[in-house]
Amino acid sequence: MLSRRIFFVALGIVLMALPGAQASAQPSSQSTWPPATLNASIATDRVLVRLADGSPALPGAAPLFGQWYTAPVVPGTPPQQALAQTRARSSVVAAEQDYVIQISDAAVRTSSPAQPGAISGALASYQWHLRVTQAPAVWPLTTGAGVVVAVIDTGIATNAPDLGCHSFTSPYNAITGAEGLAAAQDDNGHGTHVAGTVAQCENNGMASGVTLMPIKACDESGSCLMSNVAKGIAWASSHGAAVINLSLGADCTGVGTGQWPDCSSDVVNDAIAMATAADVVIVAAAGNFGESTIDFPSNHPNVIAVGALDVLQQRTRYTNTGRGINLTAPGGDLFADVDGDGYADGVAQQTLGALCGMPSEFAWCLLQGTSMAAPHVSGAAALLRAAAPTATRGEIQAALESGATDLGVAGYDEIYGYGALQVQAALHILRPDIDMTTPPEQPTSGLHTTHSIYLPLLAR
Repeated sequence: MLSRRIFFVALGIVLMALPGAQASAQPSSQSTWPPATLNASIATDRVLVRLADGSPALPGAAPLFGQWYTAPVVPGTPPQQALAQTRARSSVVAAEQDYVIQISDAAVRTSSPAQPGAISGALASYQWHLRVTQAPAVWPLTTGAGVVVAVIDTGIATNAPDLGCHSFTSPYNAITGAEGLAAAQDDNGHGTHVAGTVAQCENNGMASGVTLMPIKACDESGSCLMSNVAKGIAWASSHGAAVINLSLGADCTGVGTGQWPDCSSDVVNDAIAMATAADVVIVAAAGNFGESTIDFPSNHPNVIAVGALDVLQQRTRYTNTGRGINLTAPGGDLFADVDGDGYADGVAQQTLGALCGMPSEFAWCLLQGTSMAAPHVSGAAALLRAAAPTATRGEIQAALESGATDLGVAGYDEIYGYGALQVQAALHILRPDIDMTTPPEQPTSGLHTTHSIYLPLLAR
């Protein structure tokens, strides 16, 4: 079912906006319809159409995937009129707007000039968010080797030092349609941070043995067109991805019932169906607005929706909750230093230094958000897929849910879902034959130099 009010936004809380950046800047092809109070805009130069099988393409239409196309709109045509005219064509099965949003309240500035801190020695001791998932306990057994994880985001900076152990497969730019590593590079930093949680090297990520598939569907400002997200999902599922991470979403507050399929998109739904048919595990962030409805596509029944926990394994103040939430995982809390290590309890990963106001090309940035929580689950799914290669996506999800630590009221609830991610317990469910009684080796980080960590003072 078509949603009337859909928008996409990268869900990580960015620590520092670039000087002079305009968070509301939009490409000239966008309008402010629907009203700006919805934080939504659309690309007015096109509509998205699904044609009946065997139908010829509409004049000037560009293919997306399957029977989906982008059809051009005569300049100056009101959006609703353009949509109605397109739907009136006999060959059109479905049509919808191509929605988009800029990262708005996700851009947070410091209240005073922040001084960078430095961590000397192994970074692993500061990555509480990996330890609480039980990931170190399974690394002697599985690192995710042989599993392809697609990160659909702002791209991945494949030259990041702590991604140096990785090979990359089928990189793709869904915005331009270009293939290759150069086309899928990150110019924002969000995607690299997310990919780091999945797979940074030497035990700095959940599954350092995986192969990453960089898919750039969001531009340098964090804007993601719905069509590009769908293209990214379709690309990943047709190029060998076993897991897809979506640290992005559409706010469902006030959209019909706020649930799927009222709050959804036909083009993305069809892409998810394609991935589901290919037995791909899809993981998505639940959203950062503290709402009681989770975002699309995390609300899709074939997607694992992930909310955020702090260092105490409690829900964070910003995480969305509600029907359809499946799991919770570390998202961080930059207002706290509960573990007393001298750094805010964010998720620490290496990414572009500019993302957190650092002058260096790369820096270890502390971020918070359900964007950070989702890749912990994606990494966990990759660990399980490597250890149990015949397990289906449904069996992987069931093991993750059954192995989770129950939080809140007993059993499933709409705050924590099935509970907090525990990958060792999930692995034991899938592979009870594996001996997990031997204590794992103490995890260490491969980085032993001084790393710059940005210490934020958040505005909210």
